[in-house]
Amino acid sequence: MNKYIDLHCHSTFSDGDYSVDELVQMAKNNNVGFFSITDHDKVDACSHKVNDEDITMVNGIELSTYYKYNNEICYIHLLGYDFNPYNKKLLNELKRMREILIDDSTRFVNCLLSKKIPLAPNVIEQIDVSSYRLIQDQLKIVMLNNGYDEKYYKFISSIIKDDYPLYEDYEIELGKAIDIILEADGIPVLAHPNRIHISEEKKDSLIKELKNKGLMGIESNYSYYSDYEFDLYSKIAKKYSLLESVGSDFHFYTKENNVNIGSGINSNLLKEDCSLKRVLIERPLR
Repeated sequence: MNKYIDLHCHSTFSDGDYSVDELVQMAKNNNVGFFSITDHDKVDACSHKVNDEDITMVNGIELSTYYKYNNEICYIHLLGYDFNPYNKKLLNELKRMREILIDDSTRFVNCLLSKKIPLAPNVIEQIDVSSYRLIQDQLKIVMLNNGYDEKYYKFISSIIKDDYPLYEDYEIELGKAIDIILEADGIPVLAHPNRIHISEEKKDSLIKELKNKGLMGIESNYSYYSDYEFDLYSKIAKKYSLLESVGSDFHFYTKENNVNIGSGINSNLLKEDCSLKRVLIERPLR
């Protein structure tokens, strides 16, 4: 039986609900044989080696970046594959980003405690300032876990909406991020281009520009694409000779979110082959 591909997934090292070992087992259960955990701005999952002939693991990361295009700042995610996770430039950037994350989140928690909002201090203190999960989501989770309902969370959130951290200067400039992945002997791939907030015409031109800066691939198969977007990004990949990837972007299960590793949403992935996989299997994977 042929096996499926999933090269976009998140563990507890960033903002997912499952450990690396749990994700690997879930992938195997879903007949995924070519798999990557692409945590946000962290390489910890790369050190978890999986000795299992039923599944091939590829080093992965999803970098938070920005890019100035036509005098407009675009916030873009860049996937990196089969890179050296010990590259000094990469680790230095990740350290810088983590320091901003922790500093801003700590200031937010201290602000909540000083405001004496109608919320028990021990609940506020349960927020993990080192987590890559959005601080708003964390606050909601800890409140619900401590017996507050969603209505009260919305009330508290309305009181503190102007205090949420902005994490200014957190993202890496995209051209620099591409260079870092290439220097680390990896493959830089544009994640979910449907989430870049510019017109489709501008997006085509942007992708061409990024190809000239060293971009090697595009996530042409993604859980949250419409039929139109599946076709569009595959055509753009072929137009600019970019590798095509497959990613579910699985984080966790909810009633509203029925994404599954390997199969995506309502089985809209289930890909056994893609050009990125064909290139990766020819490399001595780390």
